Amino acid sequence: MIDSQRLRAWMLCTVIACGVMACASQQEPARKAATGSSPALMNVGGHRIEIEKPAFAFSKSSGRLNGWLGYALVRRVWVDIKFRQQFPGETAYRYSFEEELDAREGASKIWSELKSKDHFIDPYFDDLHQIDDAGFFREYVWYCVPHPDWSQPAGLQQSAFSQWMSAHLPEHQVETWVAVVPGSAGQRVILGVQPHRPVKCQLAPAEQLPPGPQ
Repeated sequence: MIDSQRLRAWMLCTVIACGVMACASQQEPARKAATGSSPALMNVGGHRIEIEKPAFAFSKSSGRLNGWLGYALVRRVWVDIKFRQQFPGETAYRYSFEEELDAREGASKIWSELKSKDHFIDPYFDDLHQIDDAGFFREYVWYCVPHPDWSQPAGLQQSAFSQWMSAHLPEHQVETWVAVVPGSAGQRVILGVQPHRPVKCQLAPAEQLPPGPQ
């Protein structure tokens, strides 16, 4: 069983070692993706991350790439390992609330640690850090991240979260820069591709949120 603390420690070491794609120790010949871009393929700890060209547009100084790389790594581990551990009775992978919570928390914590060392600046991850500090990450993922059909977790503090967001982050836009899409050999985790446009957190019940692809 992979626990979240050990996974995040591994992610942090990986992201620091990667820098800006320097950890692409095993590069396969570039091939044209459906979008016309040439992806780079990276093997990190036995997990394959497919990186499309838009990822290279991230500024090195912002730290944005490092945060979303951390998110991509967690989702890759969920696709390959953790989903079967968490849902042993299910035979086919599906995108879950638990996966998204783990990935976005991991990305936030990695970015926060790197920010303290390298003074990174990024408005989205700054917002996530505030939400994490306020203790509303579960509420954020459930009420703000577009999703098709998750099972609602218990104990959500909707009213308190709504009041806090209105007071502190009233114009917050939810960003996602990693897509998980079906491929011929299973799910592909693609960094630098948006599965949905940035959307304002409306704090609506899940059934009223716009469904979003993985």
